[in-house]
Amino acid sequence: MKNISTLLFVLLFALVGFLFYNQLSSKKASEHKDAQLDAQAHKINVAYVDIDSLEKNYQYFKDMQNAFEKKRDSIDKALNSDYNIIEREREEFLKKGNAITEIEAENFKIAYQQKIQNLENKKIQLSKDLESKQNLMMNEVLNRIESYMNEYNKNSHYSFVFGVMKGNMMFLHKDTACNITDDVLKGLNADYLKSAKK
Repeated sequence: MKNISTLLFVLLFALVGFLFYNQLSSKKASEHKDAQLDAQAHKINVAYVDIDSLEKNYQYFKDMQNAFEKKRDSIDKALNSDYNIIEREREEFLKKGNAITEIEAENFKIAYQQKIQNLENKKIQLSKDLESKQNLMMNEVLNRIESYMNEYNKNSHYSFVFGVMKGNMMFLHKDTACNITDDVLKGLNADYLKSAKK
């Protein structure tokens, strides 16, 4: 009888040990499975857009760039015209030769220097204005791209979309399967054409 109770005790101890081991191992397996599911749920999807291609092919950017260049050319022409007028006045004054009195020469020199200084000040101010307009233009382009990318990503579910440029060492390797530039360009240009028709 003593042997049966010892045998039952050993069997019960073995059964409890087995159940404990089984419970522990299934909990670890469950935790491992949960960790895998969690990792998949938080999988980071990465893509990139080639900024050089955007600059060459995004019609809105090209239109803004052309408008900016026309404005810059117009300013350059206006400044050159003003400078040429001042120089013609100087040449006309010098044609008088010996008929110019010392007082006239001094007065002309002061007036000429003032006109040149005013022109330089105007050039500096116009350059600042132009730089400000260029920054606004770039912000507008970036805002459009960002807005489009937010809409685009509702279907794509990328965690990150990087912009890469030639010569930019941000990426040492890039998988061309992650290049979504053409798709983004098509959408950006289609979006711009819709807004341009309004």
